[in-house]
Amino acid sequence: MKLRKSGGASLLAIAAMLIAMPALAQEQPAASPGDIIVTAQKRSERLQEVPIAVSAVGSEFLQSRDISSIDRLGSVAPNVKIERAPSNKTISQISIRGSVTINPAITWEPAVGLYMDGVYIAKAQGSIFDVADLERIEVLRGPQGTLYGRNTLAGAVNLITKKPSGVLGGFLEGSYGNFDYKKVKGSLDLPQFGVFSVKLSGQIQQRDGFIDVVDNPYPAAVLANPRSTDETNDLDSHSFMAQVRAEPTDNLTLDYTFDYSKYDQKTDYAQLYSVNRNGDPRDIFDPASPGYPFGGAFFPLNLYERKELKSEESQDAHIFERSKATGHALTATWDVGDVTLKSITSYRNLRWDDSLDLDGSPLDVARTQRFTKYHAVTQELQATGALFENDRLKYVAGVFYFRDKAETDNPQAFFAGASTFIASYGSHTEAYAAYAQVDYDFTDQLTLTGGLRYNHEKKDIRRFLALAGSPLPPILNVPYGGVPDDKVENVSPQVTVKYEFNPDLNVYARYAKGFKSGGFNGETNISGTDPGSPGCAAPAELTCPYKPEKVDSYELGFKSQWFDRRVTLNSAVFW
Repeated sequence: MKLRKSGGASLLAIAAMLIAMPALAQEQPAASPGDIIVTAQKRSERLQEVPIAVSAVGSEFLQSRDISSIDRLGSVAPNVKIERAPSNKTISQISIRGSVTINPAITWEPAVGLYMDGVYIAKAQGSIFDVADLERIEVLRGPQGTLYGRNTLAGAVNLITKKPSGVLGGFLEGSYGNFDYKKVKGSLDLPQFGVFSVKLSGQIQQRDGFIDVVDNPYPAAVLANPRSTDETNDLDSHSFMAQVRAEPTDNLTLDYTFDYSKYDQKTDYAQLYSVNRNGDPRDIFDPASPGYPFGGAFFPLNLYERKELKSEESQDAHIFERSKATGHALTATWDVGDVTLKSITSYRNLRWDDSLDLDGSPLDVARTQRFTKYHAVTQELQATGALFENDRLKYVAGVFYFRDKAETDNPQAFFAGASTFIASYGSHTEAYAAYAQVDYDFTDQLTLTGGLRYNHEKKDIRRFLALAGSPLPPILNVPYGGVPDDKVENVSPQVTVKYEFNPDLNVYARYAKGFKSGGFNGETNISGTDPGSPGCAAPAELTCPYKPEKVDSYELGFKSQWFDRRVTLNSAVFW
C-alpha cells in the first residue's frame, strides 16, 4: 500500500424538484420549498446549512428512478462511484474521491461507511440489498472520522427509511420488462393502535439470465462437472421490512426494525478473453514457459481468443450466488428538556455463498467457492442538544461499541484438479469509540465547529490451507491465538469554519482526518518468510498486520440557493 495525495473539485446543481422531507421523531428546523432536512451531523439540519460536501435525494427522486438499493444510485453525487464487485451482484465497491477497497473478502474493510437508520453495515459482502420504501439517501463526501468513526476514510452513505405514520395508507407497484423481468414492490402503513404504529414493506424481483449456458463440448469435463444451469446473469431477490414505533410518552419514541433480504441467483459470466504472452516463466499458458507442459498444453489457447461477449457460453463448474441478510435494530429517542438522548442497538447476520468458474470456459482451468458466515453487534449512545441564548452552542457526543465474527470456507481447484486446495479463514473484531462535536455561533453569521473521536480496536485471524488428499502437512495452519492480536488506537479530529452571508449563501473551510482499519491478510497463500518484514514469523503476510490507512483532508466550499430557492448550486474543492 502506498500513500496517495489526491485533489479535485465538484459542482452539483439540483433543481427544485427535491422536496422537503417529512418530520422525524425529534423537532425539525423550519423548512421551505426546495429544502431537504438531513441528519449528516447526527442531528436534523437543513442540507444547505451543513458545512460538509453532502448530497441528499428525497423519496420522489428515488421513486421516479426506481432506486431501492445503493448500486442504482449512479451519478447522484459528484466524486462518487458505486459498482458491484466483478462476478458478484450483492457486493458493493463504493469509491468517493478516489478511495475504495477493491477486494471483497470478508476480512477486508471498506473505505466508505454504509449506514441504515444509523446502523452500521460493516462489510462489502451482502451490502447490496433492497429497501422498498426509502425516505432519502445522504452521501457524505470526504473523511467522516469524527462522527462516524472507523472505515469512513472516504465518506459515508446514509440510508433513511420511511417510518410508520400511524395513518392507514400504502402503495403497490408492479413492473414487467424484457428477459421476463418481474417486480412487485409495496408498503402498508397500519392505523395507530394505542401507543403503537406498524409499517410493512417489501419487494420481489426476478429476471431471466442474459447468457444461455449450452452443453459442454468436452466429454471429460461433463463427467467431472455436469451442467448445473441453463443460464447466467439472472436475478432473483426477495426483501422484507417490518417497522414498529411505540410512543409511550410525549418525549419517548421507540423504533424497532426487522429487515430481511435474500438473493438466490447465478453469478455474472466471467469471461477470460486473453492470456499473458510475454514469456513470463510463471505463465503456464505460454509455450515458452517451463510450466507449459504441465498446464497450458492441456488447454487450447484458442478458447481465450474471444473479444466479444456472446449470448451463449459453456462452463464446467457449478455457478451460483446466494446471500441472506437479516437485521434487528432498536432505537430509543428520549427528549429530556433541551437534551435528546438516543440509543441505537443492532444485531446483523449474513450468510453469503458463491461458486465461480473463473475462466468462463468449458475446460476445468480454475474454480473457486466461498461460503461465508458473518454476524455483527453494535451499540451507540448519543446526546444532542444546545446551550446558551438562541442555542448559540450546539453539541453531539456519544460512545460506540462494535463486535463481529467472520468465517469463510474457500475451496479452490485449478488445472483439471491437479491443484485442489482446502482453504478457510476467519477473523474477530472488537472496537469501541468515544466522540464529541461542538458548533459555536460567534455571531449570527460566523460558526466554528470542532470535533474529536477516539477509536480503539482489536483484531485476530485464523488461516488454514492444504492440498486436498495430500499426505503432506498443511501449507498454512494458523489457529485463533496463533499470532498476537492487532491492537490499534486512533484519534480523528475535524475543524470547520462557516460564514453565512445570508440565509441562501454560505461558505466554509474544513479540515478532517479519516481512518480505515488495518488488520491481517486472511487470504494469503504465501508460506515462506519475507525479508522485507524483519521480525515477522512466517508467513509474514499473515502474521504481520498491515497498518491502518489515514487521510488528511482540506476542503473549501460554498452552498447557495437562487430564484426563491428554486435552484440549488453547491461547490467544493478538496485536497
